[in-house]
Order: sequence, then structure tokens, then C-alpha cells
Amino acid sequence: MSRIDWVELRLKDWAQWLMIGDGSGYSSKCTLHPEWSPPTPGTTPTMKVSAASHVPETHRAIKMLSERLQQTLVLVYCTNLSQEDQAIRLACQVGTVKARVWTAHRELARLLKGSRGAFTE
Repeated sequence: MSRIDWVELRLKDWAQWLMIGDGSGYSSKCTLHPEWSPPTPGTTPTMKVSAASHVPETHRAIKMLSERLQQTLVLVYCTNLSQEDQAIRLACQVGTVKARVWTAHRELARLLKGSRGAFTE
């Protein structure tokens, strides 16, 4: 039961997007340089970080999974809990958590088939 590499990359990007956003916002204060200020409203900055284009598609595919698989993916990819603590939170065995992740990988690979983009196995 190994994970699918390109699905794993998508899930890691999805988790980062879910936890910290897509990087499109600007800080109101810079602690490294006291004279820095955010861009003036209405101007286009020269450099803007945005979410990878596949993240919204991955998120939509995850929403098509069962609630149980969705909860497992959030816990596994969005927390720093040990496998034992993940199993406790999900009220199951560690092997069950691993099996659910494997099942989610297979389902996402099926749902996202043809949209792998630059990802390779």
C-alpha cells in the first residue's frame, strides 16, 4: 500500500494552501525593515505568489470523497500528530489510518485522471 507520488505532491500543496492560504495577501507590517509598507491599493505588484493552479481542483476532488476520508486527509496532512495520535483522534487503528490514506490516494488518482499536469509517477 504505497502512496501515489503525484497525488502525494498534490495533497501536500493542498494542505499548505488549507493551512496558510495561497500567498495572495500582503502583510501590513514588515518586521525585517521598518520602512516597508504594503503596495498601494490599485497597483499591481511586480511579484505575487499565488497558489498552484492544481490546488482548487484537488480541493474539489477531496470534497467528493467520503467524510471519513476527508477527515483522515486533513488530520494526516494538516497536523503534526504522530500516527498513534492520528489513530486516537479518528478512533481507529494506525493500520486503518494508513489504509484510508491509501484509499484516498487511489480515489483521487481516479478523480484527477488526465489532469496531472507536470506531475509524474
